[in-house]
Amino acid sequence: MVFVAVILLLCAPLLPAQSPLSLSRDRIETVEGRGLLVRTRPAGARVYIDGIERGQTPLELPDLRSAYYSIRISKTGYEERELRVHISAESRLELDIELWILAGRILLTVSVETGTSLSTPARRPEVFIDGSSPLEDRSLEGVRFGNYRQSGALAPGTPWRGPGGGIYLVPSGSRLAAVIPASASQWVYDLYVPAGLRRIRVRAFGWKETQTTLTVETGKTLTLTLQLPPAAFHLSAGRLSRSAFNPLNTGTLGSTGLSFEVTAPGQALFSVLDREGQTIYSRELPPFTTWSQEVFWDGRNQKGEIQEDGPYTLQVEAYPSPAPARDPDAPQRFSRQVLIDSSLVIYPLTLFAAMPGLLYTPSPALLPPGTFQTEFSLLFGQIPGDNASASPAFTQVPIELGFRFSPLKNLELAAAFDVVFTGENTSPWGASLSLKFTGPAAGRNLAVALLGAFSWAQDMKKSPQREGASLVAPMSLELGRGLSLLLAPGIFWSAWEQPEPRLLLSLGSLYRRDMVSAGISLRGELDIAGTIKGGPPFDFFSSVELKLNPPPSNLVFTLAGGLWNSRSGPAAFGAFSLGLIF
Repeated sequence: MVFVAVILLLCAPLLPAQSPLSLSRDRIETVEGRGLLVRTRPAGARVYIDGIERGQTPLELPDLRSAYYSIRISKTGYEERELRVHISAESRLELDIELWILAGRILLTVSVETGTSLSTPARRPEVFIDGSSPLEDRSLEGVRFGNYRQSGALAPGTPWRGPGGGIYLVPSGSRLAAVIPASASQWVYDLYVPAGLRRIRVRAFGWKETQTTLTVETGKTLTLTLQLPPAAFHLSAGRLSRSAFNPLNTGTLGSTGLSFEVTAPGQALFSVLDREGQTIYSRELPPFTTWSQEVFWDGRNQKGEIQEDGPYTLQVEAYPSPAPARDPDAPQRFSRQVLIDSSLVIYPLTLFAAMPGLLYTPSPALLPPGTFQTEFSLLFGQIPGDNASASPAFTQVPIELGFRFSPLKNLELAAAFDVVFTGENTSPWGASLSLKFTGPAAGRNLAVALLGAFSWAQDMKKSPQREGASLVAPMSLELGRGLSLLLAPGIFWSAWEQPEPRLLLSLGSLYRRDMVSAGISLRGELDIAGTIKGGPPFDFFSSVELKLNPPPSNLVFTLAGGLWNSRSGPAAFGAFSLGLIF
């Protein structure tokens, strides 16, 4: 065995210069059918057969007669491939060809000016080639450098044969690129990049960004040195994540973020001023170690007390580091105005059948403009379907995806889409859409809205959606301490079943406290047609639900269960939902 290993090492320079563990991944096979199929990775390569262009990959030619053909595959920036194949009249030939990027090599040395008040960068300088980082790019699946080929990604320490036949090791964490710290202020980047005109940009926090353009030639190595001069400290005015917010909303919904940019290390003081210009809150921000910064304010003063409605000024005063460069008389500063508005109440609602509220009682509450809620629900047990009939327990699993948002101040749009997995060959689906409008407030604690909804179901007997149109008037009365009562009278039409509408009456109670909300909802349906025909006139539905919106995330977790009673008798079901409100 030792003798064989020695012979292989001595003959290594005579072997083809390619990775023994990562050879070309071409696939050529014959399958049932006729003609020729050509695929390439990547697609979009031109295919020439006997010198005539026949199209771009993926390319299928089912009418080629039985014969030998010369095939050439060409794509800009990639090595051409040529093959000699035989097409049989009794089978189809499939070619799956990997194209190699024509690459050159760049040895880039990056250094920062020393002898300044700045220390060396906390992290290595970032290098970008045509806007992407070669140390993070995952798009180079195959590279050819002269006679050297490298296919795909190799694990750290994997041997591969590089230019000149030498055996190398893939540096830890690299992918056709490596960075070697030459000193505390200098780094060498060994990069294989596609041939052509390339723009190289280098940046490091605290130093000026530098860029250059060069031409990379196939199989050749370019040596390039770039030096980064120190950057002057500069504070860029930022923006607010919310121009108005309510501190009583849970999580990040009850705060606003102020983001800004700096060019070099420094320190800053964040302050909040009231309408009289008095500072009600301030704190020192952590030292700057990167360009992007963000600070949040939750609408409270230095004592943690929630502030009253009105405008407030958020201000950032920044100084460069180290301390000798700080000029107390000339800090860089900017400010932004934000509004605290307690009427911007944001809390999650159940989105079942695109009628936001409790499970069986719609709510008049609207999201503020620009706010969205999504919800993914899984139901189980005996699911109430159309005609108030029940599916056998756990024989179908409906899932529903719903969302709501407010494009205008007094208007909210909601939609829901559901699919029922029955274990059979088909999965019935349905969809709902609703519009909710609120007018002027009916009173300090009373809210009224008008909601119109339409639902469609592919299979009414299996879908939890009630196919038809609804018109409902949701109302809520705030009782204080987070408790409210809901009432929603309405009517429901399903004219393609019966011309007479059903009368709806929903009642509910909702409790909200910090990150928790809980509710009970009841709905009765009076079937006018059933009364006329002497059948059961009344169906009854009920549910209880619990929502958790843990800060600082915007995720919403829901557990719900329900009982219902109709002409087919009583039954029960449950539901779990995961949502997001932002």
